[in-house]
Amino acid sequence: KGWFDADDRGRQLLVLARRITVRRDQAETRPHGESGIELMARSQDEDEDFAGTIDMVAKRQFDKDEWDEIRWCHPAAPSSQGLNTSTHPGYEDRMRRAPITAMASFGQSVVVTAGLDGGVFLAYSITRRETANGVRGLHLDWGSASRGGASSSLDGEYGVGAVSCIAAANGGSTVESIESKSGNFEENLMKFVDGSRIIAGTTAGDLRVWSVKDVLSSLFASKVGKETDTSVKSAQTRLKFSLRGRALAGHRGGVTAIDVPSQVYRPDSIVTGGADGLIKLWSLRSPTSGRRQNNSEAGGDSASQQRGRGGDALSILTGHTGRIGCVKTAWHGDRLISGGADKTLRVWDLAASGKCLNVLSGHTGWVNLVKEWGSNTIISGSTDRSLALFDARVSQIPLFTLRYHDAPITDILVGSRTDPILVSAAADGSIATWDFRSLSQSSEDSKTLQSKKGANVVREPKVPMGHTSTDEVRPGPVLLCRSILNPENSFMSLGADAVVREWDSNSGRMENELPTGFCDMISGFVPCRSGISHDSDNRLSGFIMSSLDGTVRLRSLKQ
Repeated sequence: KGWFDADDRGRQLLVLARRITVRRDQAETRPHGESGIELMARSQDEDEDFAGTIDMVAKRQFDKDEWDEIRWCHPAAPSSQGLNTSTHPGYEDRMRRAPITAMASFGQSVVVTAGLDGGVFLAYSITRRETANGVRGLHLDWGSASRGGASSSLDGEYGVGAVSCIAAANGGSTVESIESKSGNFEENLMKFVDGSRIIAGTTAGDLRVWSVKDVLSSLFASKVGKETDTSVKSAQTRLKFSLRGRALAGHRGGVTAIDVPSQVYRPDSIVTGGADGLIKLWSLRSPTSGRRQNNSEAGGDSASQQRGRGGDALSILTGHTGRIGCVKTAWHGDRLISGGADKTLRVWDLAASGKCLNVLSGHTGWVNLVKEWGSNTIISGSTDRSLALFDARVSQIPLFTLRYHDAPITDILVGSRTDPILVSAAADGSIATWDFRSLSQSSEDSKTLQSKKGANVVREPKVPMGHTSTDEVRPGPVLLCRSILNPENSFMSLGADAVVREWDSNSGRMENELPTGFCDMISGFVPCRSGISHDSDNRLSGFIMSSLDGTVRLRSLKQ
């Protein structure tokens, strides 16, 4: 799990390094109140020929590689028993699928999908052979609510409903730390998922956590021996309870956002946002208990709000006056950024009992996306069709407002603090790249307007693109992810036309395209690394996609 697990001293050194880094970023001198974006503009001169050489090498390598695809469906019928699905084109009847609303993964080893019918399906064995492909998995249980029984304050209090969001919390193991070539597959898989958890929230407000290791270990143990054996019966009982997971108090009106902080600096914790306008911090280390309640919202009325709700949230942050659209924890785990329907972003200090540090305004629509670039630059996307770039140290209004898209923003792609390229996509099928280094210089250009509140409005991106060609009339939401072979200079997009396209970030040139075969709206698009697989001689690397047509497709490069 890492060198810092050997003793407490290693972890203390990591925490100390984090504090030094945060203090350094906060104490950075900015001449004449310049932001980090403005300072980045000074380093715009670089060797473009070198980047072009890297791009051409990656392009040639991509052309030589071939893609493999593994497909499976999200079964509609909830069950606590393992299911086997074929991955041939006619692998399942459409009536036996459920539309997939959310997806999360632990690399390519374990993929979990959530359905419109409230089901959560865990695929734990994804194989590829020359003759056939197969996926083994099982449905997770929502407790008494999923069986129509009486519910308690912590067990299906609000009913299940459709799963609105899902997240995978890695326990610390990395895909590189487990080799599938040695040892038993099940043993390696147990090591890989040690400490890993699945968190899902529904439109009805239910929130539940499952331990992946508990589920799989009970499943494997229940299949060893005869059904009459005492050990097998005990394992089946454990499986029954592990499939139910652990219920949390949830959110009244629905769970709208989930974020998993760094497992190094804030392990075994999650952050959720709901339609009730509350942000809750949870600990996953022990069962819920009212005695663990530690309400720390700014409003001071949390005791009355949470009385009788189970009270298992470590901290509850109040301040937003509408539903929460997004939550994002900083890499060091001490700061949280949230956006909501009240058109504002809020910066919270998690190290100081959830104190609200700043309220950022500038959007005229719901804030549904938020990212961090570097240590102090906040990037938000909204239904008002714009992106806003903030530096809370300088101002509470945007430094720059980027207006190019004609529909709500659907995805934002940012790199490390040394990568100056921002990629945005919208529901009209448009894509744009923005260069941080040129934004401050564009403030003197006629293409940039000064708003009444002082924010610079930039209307022309570095490179405008469209996911579909001009003669195609198929606009729709576009999702983004990094390129597999050349993530520094390329990215991929997936839109309503069900085609994956790879783009050059600097020139906007489309380099490759891969039809997926989906027949409905895309609900998930994430890159993944190689993980545990029965294919010990062919470790995978690719991306996973899901759709409302009820199917999941894992595309990987042949090694």
